[in-house]
Amino acid sequence: MKNFKKLLAVMSSAAIAASVLTAIPAAAEESTPNKFDVTKAMGLGWNLGNSLDAIGGETAWGNPKTTKELIDKVHDLGFNTVRVPISWGKHMDGNYTIDSAWLDRVQEVVDYAYDDGMYVIINIHHDNDIQSGSNNFFYPNEKYRENSTKFVTSVWRQVSEKFKDYDEHLVFETLNEPRLIGDTNEWWFTASAPQAKVKESIGVINDLNQAAVDTVRASGGENATRLIMCPGYDASLDGAVTPYYKLPEDKADMVALSVHAYSPYNFAMNENGTAEYTDAIRNELMSIMKTVKTQLVDKGNAVVIGEFGATNKKNSAERAKWATDFTNACAEMGVSCCLWDNNAFITSTDKRFNEKFGLINRKTLAVDDQVYLDALVKAQKSGYTHTFDNGTITKAATITSEGTKTHICVICGKTTTSTIPKLKDISKATATLAKTSVTYTGSVQKPAVTVKLSGKTLSQYSDYIISYSNNIKIGTATVTIKGRGEYSGEIKKTFKITGISIAKAEVSNLKANKYYTGKAITQTPVVKVGTKTLKAGTDYTVTFKNNKAIGKATITIKGKGKYTGTITKTFKIIPKKTTLKTAASPKAGQLKVTYTKQSNITGYQITYAKNSAFTKSKASKSSAKLTKTISGLKKGTYYVKVRTYKTVKGVKYYSGYSTVKKVKVK
Repeated sequence: MKNFKKLLAVMSSAAIAASVLTAIPAAAEESTPNKFDVTKAMGLGWNLGNSLDAIGGETAWGNPKTTKELIDKVHDLGFNTVRVPISWGKHMDGNYTIDSAWLDRVQEVVDYAYDDGMYVIINIHHDNDIQSGSNNFFYPNEKYRENSTKFVTSVWRQVSEKFKDYDEHLVFETLNEPRLIGDTNEWWFTASAPQAKVKESIGVINDLNQAAVDTVRASGGENATRLIMCPGYDASLDGAVTPYYKLPEDKADMVALSVHAYSPYNFAMNENGTAEYTDAIRNELMSIMKTVKTQLVDKGNAVVIGEFGATNKKNSAERAKWATDFTNACAEMGVSCCLWDNNAFITSTDKRFNEKFGLINRKTLAVDDQVYLDALVKAQKSGYTHTFDNGTITKAATITSEGTKTHICVICGKTTTSTIPKLKDISKATATLAKTSVTYTGSVQKPAVTVKLSGKTLSQYSDYIISYSNNIKIGTATVTIKGRGEYSGEIKKTFKITGISIAKAEVSNLKANKYYTGKAITQTPVVKVGTKTLKAGTDYTVTFKNNKAIGKATITIKGKGKYTGTITKTFKIIPKKTTLKTAASPKAGQLKVTYTKQSNITGYQITYAKNSAFTKSKASKSSAKLTKTISGLKKGTYYVKVRTYKTVKGVKYYSGYSTVKKVKVK
């Protein structure tokens, strides 16, 4: 089954005139990211399309299983965000419980990008459908409101718990393109005055977004302030600017608008449209971007274009021109945009242009269109974010680090110039980490960073942004400090994540002696660090040495996971007991005992005393015989017992004693 993305891009004049009203928040406290900081830092993103969102499983639509190598490649090519579309319905039971293996797989893929210091977006993707025989879906109308709310809140409750310790580099997106599937208004509607059923759907979408945000916030941890993306009807720009769409209320003020833009349609999506990026197509794109700015950004909204792209029509140079304008406009507005990549390419057997959004071949990791890629990443690599002149969209010149830049206003045609200051090289600054060594906790570690240049302490988010990589597991973590605003370049610092040592842990439940059996002998220790009892296999492993033959055996407890170090304990493997058969006094002053034979021993030793407590006891010389006579004893009552022994490398290892017998000596 293929996933055919639909276009949501053409704006009506009525829609352009509409607005989304959101109060512009007060300035955030120093070093605390607000929604604009995060969306700007997300920059250019890439979609892992048609993989974890495939109905039926990750490889159900023909794409290979996602690898760490693929995500590393995406990172190395210059993308700063990975959007991971996810479908959940087929991985849930009738009680809306997500299969743990699926949730673990999602986490594994998220970690591929998260550990590279990238931003990651996860969402509810292809569950917007009425699936026969199952409640595992949502459908945005009044008829299915109750079921939709249960589904959406159930997913986000479980996902929030799974990822509550991930920092702001993980972003949640409530829904993907929520719409009336199969309806005549599935993709097209009148934004200024929506048809009744669309208006009803918009109201349900508003409530589903609010329910999702409330569920995420209630889960606590990092979710209390995590950026959450919320789309309008079909995630189109029309759906965002219609006056009936409302962003969820959020005390954290960390909600961003989610918009998709395969724009303009005749160039970017329509396979039968133009392959040439004409002035008319460009003006249409700039008009759409002007609406994003004036109706969304300028009204205090953070915006993420979760999907965009131009289908391949064998028009590499034209796609590159389009990509340059698209990504430059987004960079200038502080809008993150995520390229749709469905791993679909023009081939000798399929020469159609429809839905050919593949950029990186997921089997070979080869780039399909390098010219297109270079144009996409150029705005992000510039290291400098510009602003629009006089509130208008301009025909941006090539972004450079400094010098004079000419802008041509697309709307009025006026030419203006602005001077870009010479950027300061942040790599010459001194960066200090609050800690260079931290103890593993299982959660992300983010030591505070102080950056000073020429005696000035720089400000995070305004002067630089920070990303952390490999900052969960034990090992060496990296902190990357990238200049922004007036600063360019970057600094890399490292810190150690060390495990919790178990060297001084309390170990119990071990016996000092174990009887020889002829087989390997093991024991099950109980290991405690402080008041916590550790779990074997998860927190430590146990190995044994010399644990079969009679002698001294070794047990080694080695830390695992967040625990490091080793503990070594020993115990003895001793001979089997013998049985005291008889004890008698055949003659005056004599004590004669007999006992059963034991194999794999050196001999036997008899111990006797005139009291049952065996105080002031005496032991006979060791003997290999099964009968022992002790002479020269005084008249009286004696208590006697016997044990075996084996000599190993000059050391005698004794068994436990037999039962005691009482004898009257003549």
